[in-house]
Amino acid sequence: MLSRILAALIACTAFAVDAQTGRQLWKTRVDEHVVARITGGVKYYDGRVFVPLSGSEEFVSGNANYPCCTARGGVVALNANTGAVIWKAYNVDDKHLVMGIYFTSFVTQ
Repeated sequence: MLSRILAALIACTAFAVDAQTGRQLWKTRVDEHVVARITGGVKYYDGRVFVPLSGSEEFVSGNANYPCCTARGGVVALNANTGAVIWKAYNVDDKHLVMGIYFTSFVTQ
């Protein structure tokens, strides 16, 4: 049985490595928004890796050309064996983005 280490980088990339050799098994970019970030730990459950998403718009708020308030938090479920995206859910849908409101993600059982 292959043992894996599952992790994520702040720049929206989740990955798995072989725990014995350190060889990368897969790497997946989980969000394309310019300020999207992973600021929480990944969680494994039942063959899936859950990756929390957040945005860091405060870092670009001084840029007059940045279209404010288009980032949103969410969670992505990945296949733990392949890294393939199974589903992605945002905290706010496209038509309900509201300036100045922040959300967090969580998984319950």
